[in-house]
Amino acid sequence: MPPAKNHLSQRKGRMQLSISQEVLDRIEPLREEINFSAEAEHLFSVIADRVERRKWVERNAKALREHGKVISQTGLAGADFDRI
Repeated sequence: MPPAKNHLSQRKGRMQLSISQEVLDRIEPLREEINFSAEAEHLFSVIADRVERRKWVERNAKALREHGKVISQTGLAGADFDRI
């Protein structure tokens, strides 16, 4: 998914990164075509979403297992209406 356009109006902070010289040499000619800040921001957001979802599952693992046990014992609510 491409970076969202509305990121341009949001307040920005700074972060220092170390990037290999090989990568910097490859992307230098592309600076006019690609907004690397927006691309990096988008990728950081995707990474943060993935980690936050994983942590949510870890925090809720016990409740999810218990809910699964209840469903296996009692079935899903409304399952008797399932005609597919």
